[in-house]
Amino acid sequence: MSKALVLTFLLCGAFVLDRCSRPGAEVLTFRAQDVHVIDGDTLSVGEDRYRLMGFDTPEIRHAQCEDERQLGEAAKQRLSALIAEAGTVSLHVEPHRDKYRRFLARAFVTEQD
Repeated sequence: MSKALVLTFLLCGAFVLDRCSRPGAEVLTFRAQDVHVIDGDTLSVGEDRYRLMGFDTPEIRHAQCEDERQLGEAAKQRLSALIAEAGTVSLHVEPHRDKYRRFLARAFVTEQD
């Protein structure tokens, strides 16, 4: 399978998720310039980190090989571009955190998950 196809599946949400907020989710909206993209599935705003649900993009920092690192960088760049083009991102934040203490969230840009 080509790298472009794999990346497309990862970024378009290979996992099927419902588009509605779950009960208890808090919706936060941030300007693009206030959002730092750490990698293809993690954002930070200020001191808070948000793990995007439904995505598991290739690693950058702890990549197993150079190909994985490059795919991770491509996922990061694509997520950055989506947020920058939209100008804002809305995060539907779950009431619990992951094992690394990141908030779990679904990101919406131009009303798309």
